[in-house]
Amino acid sequence: MLIIPRRIVDAMFAHGIKEKPLECCGFLGANAAREVKVMIPAYNCDQSTMTFSVGPKATEYAYRRCEEKGLEVVCIFHSHTESSPVPSIADVVQAENSIASLDPDFRWIIMGLRDPQNPLMKAYKIANRNYEETEIRIVD
Repeated sequence: MLIIPRRIVDAMFAHGIKEKPLECCGFLGANAAREVKVMIPAYNCDQSTMTFSVGPKATEYAYRRCEEKGLEVVCIFHSHTESSPVPSIADVVQAENSIASLDPDFRWIIMGLRDPQNPLMKAYKIANRNYEETEIRIVD
């Protein structure tokens, strides 16, 4: 389970709404207890309303920034601007081809931003071409 402060959830939603209609993306860094301490927005190299990708420099930056703070990257997040926060086929394939797939505790968060006044957020473990929703605890 990821534990995410409300201020970081709000920042994630703000990033997604700012980037809309394009999908947004970024990373979350957490301590060993999986308490998220930092959100690192990233540039969507695809510049697409349907897909996202993060370049190697942005990925390296996120991992280094977390390492410097004694954290680890535990999650990649992105938005679905006009659909539900459920992994698409493209999301599942991307997750499977990611180095993050080697970490059984790595999570993928998808934000559903169809209605910006009522954004949704769900976390998934993606492995073996399947996905399973996992718990997120939002704390103040």
